[in-house]
Amino acid sequence: MIDEACRLFGTDPERGRLYLLRLAFEVPRNIDDWERQLSLQGIALADENTADGFCAMSPDAFPVDQFQAACRTTLGPHTVRFYGEGALVEQEDSEEDDIDDGETGKRISAYVERTTDYTVDQVRAIRSLIANADEHIDLHAYAGTGKTHIVSELLAHDARHFTFVTPSAAQAQALRSRLGAGKLRVLTMIRFANLVAARAFEQRALSTDFKPVWQKSTASLADIASVIGVQRIGGYSPTAVLRIAFEGINRWCRSSSIDLQPYHFSRIVMGAMIDATAYIAAAEHVWRCMFSAKVQKQIKIVINVDHIGKWLAQHRVKLPIHWGTIVVDEGHDMSAAWKSLLSDYAGGVISLGDPNQRLIGTAPRFLQGKSLEMTQSVRQGQAVELLVNGAISLDSTGVYSSLFAGAADHATVTSFYEAWSDVPQVGTRLFGSPFTLLEEALRLIDAGARVSPP
Repeated sequence: MIDEACRLFGTDPERGRLYLLRLAFEVPRNIDDWERQLSLQGIALADENTADGFCAMSPDAFPVDQFQAACRTTLGPHTVRFYGEGALVEQEDSEEDDIDDGETGKRISAYVERTTDYTVDQVRAIRSLIANADEHIDLHAYAGTGKTHIVSELLAHDARHFTFVTPSAAQAQALRSRLGAGKLRVLTMIRFANLVAARAFEQRALSTDFKPVWQKSTASLADIASVIGVQRIGGYSPTAVLRIAFEGINRWCRSSSIDLQPYHFSRIVMGAMIDATAYIAAAEHVWRCMFSAKVQKQIKIVINVDHIGKWLAQHRVKLPIHWGTIVVDEGHDMSAAWKSLLSDYAGGVISLGDPNQRLIGTAPRFLQGKSLEMTQSVRQGQAVELLVNGAISLDSTGVYSSLFAGAADHATVTSFYEAWSDVPQVGTRLFGSPFTLLEEALRLIDAGARVSPP
């Protein structure tokens, strides 16, 4: 803009003056508005020390390319050594980088080195994952810190056998497309649960003649209650008792409790904490029916992944070592029963997740294992640090030891509003007080919105 104005002044001073006046009217009035306008164009302000250093280099020729490179501080090149095919060949006390293939006699690499851009958090985490191949590791990482990136690097370049467990079929297919087949086995959590349960059944490790499998049910609660003989409790009909039993079972399966307890029914039965004996007995009856081949032949009862995990944990099932290193995506959503089963696994396990994203309860950790953290974002700029860390501070669990850090070389737009009427209707809203949350919920309901409880 200044260059254009100077050219105009040289040829037509009056037009140049008018041009500068128009610019003065259009440009932001303060530094915050300047930063916002730049952010909207994907431009972030440089660190002051970096800018001063380059400005001092030359008053005439500004080294733009070097300046841009110096400002890219979030990611940098790091060399990581992965296990190669040679590491899988049994050798007696060999520390060589190349090992003889016993069949062909050729030298095969024990290690493969690759140089890629990582954050400091990422390279620290991936090196730890490689060095502790047989450990159980909880990798806690905020969204946008690069969990998928480092795991993709590990799965793509490390020669060891991995089984990757994802929450959904879409995620499994995306990973297969990205990495190809190789030594990687990609399964959904449902498929993984079915395979573990089937093997336990075949080895007669379970107490009934029913092979557990994830399944839906089209039968009504009334029909199920009638077939399995659910009895009325007080003013609750058999159908209502069955609904209460399922709710209690679901909460129990998500917990680390060995047996059903009164607090599993506290949200749905008034006075459950005083006396829940009848409801516990009803739920135990329903639980036995869920894993009875005779009952399941009469009427199909729903069985989900958490149910299977609890059933396997009750029977102290051991996972076979043929899975290799198990990598679980969205590990924060895993039930305590599945976490316990994986804690007893003889091989390595890597659980990827962000405990703050778990909606109900707290994310279980391995009984014995390591914990790693990644808090440096590669997706959000520093402008969101105050918002994110302020929101996280409202959580009393304190999962992370370090604060969330935005990327200095990434532009993120933030907006501040003085009135609720100015806030966009679409988006996630965080409240520092349950009273302001309730007030906003009532306002939305009055406006005709449908509100679901958390």
